[in-house]
Amino acid sequence: MSEDSQLCSQIDSILARLDRRMEEAKTVSPFKENPSIPDFSSRIPLNSRQNNRASNNEMPLKKPFNYQEQRPKSGAENETAQEKAQKIGETFFNSLGKLLNRQANAEPEQSSGTFKIPEHHRLESFGKETYVQEVKLNEAIQMQSQHQKHPSFGGNKPKLADSYSKSSSKSPLRDKSPLKESSSSFQPQLSKKSMVIAKKLGSAKERLLTQPAREATNNTESLTFKPEINKKSAKIANKLTTPSKQNRWEALYLQGHEQKIKLEKIRKEAEESKKEDKECTFKPSITPTKERPDKSSTIDRLLSWGKVKEQKIKQKRDDDLEKDLEGCTFTPQINDLKYFIEEDISSLRGVSKFLDRQHAARRLKEEKFGPTPIKEELSSEQTSEGVSQYNSTTSKDITMQEFAEAIESLHDELHSFQI
Repeated sequence: MSEDSQLCSQIDSILARLDRRMEEAKTVSPFKENPSIPDFSSRIPLNSRQNNRASNNEMPLKKPFNYQEQRPKSGAENETAQEKAQKIGETFFNSLGKLLNRQANAEPEQSSGTFKIPEHHRLESFGKETYVQEVKLNEAIQMQSQHQKHPSFGGNKPKLADSYSKSSSKSPLRDKSPLKESSSSFQPQLSKKSMVIAKKLGSAKERLLTQPAREATNNTESLTFKPEINKKSAKIANKLTTPSKQNRWEALYLQGHEQKIKLEKIRKEAEESKKEDKECTFKPSITPTKERPDKSSTIDRLLSWGKVKEQKIKQKRDDDLEKDLEGCTFTPQINDLKYFIEEDISSLRGVSKFLDRQHAARRLKEEKFGPTPIKEELSSEQTSEGVSQYNSTTSKDITMQEFAEAIESLHDELHSFQI
C-alpha cells in the first residue's frame, strides 16, 4: 500500500470516529431544530423535572445516558476528553498536511479504494471546523456528566451549553432552519394631543398620495405666463385644422407618423434596389484601349485645342479692327520738325532764361564727366541777340535726341506760363 493510500485510510478512520461521536451526542439529548447540537438546557435541572412529573401523575423520566460510564475503558483513563480530541485533531492535520504537500509536488497515485479526496481548501476548512466542534462537544458532554453526578454543580445557569449552542450555530454542519420569531407584546402609547393631530392628518398613505398633487397645484398657480399667437399664425392654424377639429399635438403626431411611414417606404425601396443590383451580374466587355486611355495623349489634345481656339479668337479680333478702320477716312496733318527749327521763337517769353539754365547745367556736367559732343558753346551775346543767330551750324553739334528733349522740356515750360 502506498503512502497516499495510507493517508486516505487515516482520514477515513478519523472522519468515522467523528461521526460516531456525533451519533453518541445525539443520544444524550434529543432535539428538533439542529440535530448536530445537543440541547442540554432542556435537561437541567433533572430533580425538579422529576418532581414535576411525579406531582402530575406522569411516567418518571428514564435515567439519562451517561457517556462517561458507557465509553470503552482503555489504559489512558486519566486523559480528559479535550486532550483526546486534541490528539485526534493533530493526527488529522498531520495526515492532511502530508497529503496536500504530496499533491503540490507531484500528482498522487490513484488508490484502489472508493474514497475521493476533495479540494485542499475545502479539506482544510472542514478539518478545522470538525476539530473545534469535537472539542466543544467533549466539553459539553463532560459538563453534563458532572451535573448529573452533582446536581448543584453550576447552579441553574447553563452558560456552557448556551455558549456552545450559540457558537456552534455558525458551523456549516448546522441545519439552516428558519428561527421562530418571538411575539412582541410592546405597544406604543400616544398622548391625547397626538391622537387628535393624527385624526386630523388622516392616514399616512393618504398623506403620501396627496402631497405630490398639492405640490403640483402650487407650482401651477405660480406659473402666470400664457403664450400668445400673432394674427398670421392664428390664420395659418385655422386653415391647417382638419374637419375633426383635432388638437395641434395630435396633428403633429400624425404628421410624424406619416413621415416615419415615408422613411420606412424609402428604406424598403433602397433595399429592394440593392437586391436587384446584386442580381444584375452582367458586365460589358471593353477593349483595353477604351478601358484605360492614355493620360499624356489627352493632355496634349486639350492643350492643342486651347491654342487653336486662341488663334481663332485673335484672328477674328484683327478682322473686326480692319473693318472698323476702313470706315475711318480722317488723317491728321503732321508738320515736320524743320518747321519748328526754322521758326523764330525769340519773341516768346522765358526762352532766354531756359537756354541759360540749360547751358549752366551742361557746363556742370562737363566738369564732372568730361566734355560734351558740342564743339562750340553759345556765348552770352548770342543768347541776348536771339535764337535767329542760332543757325544750322550750331544745330549740327548736338544729337537729335538731345534736341528733341530740349524742345519737349521747353514746350512743357511754355505751357506752364500764363500769357
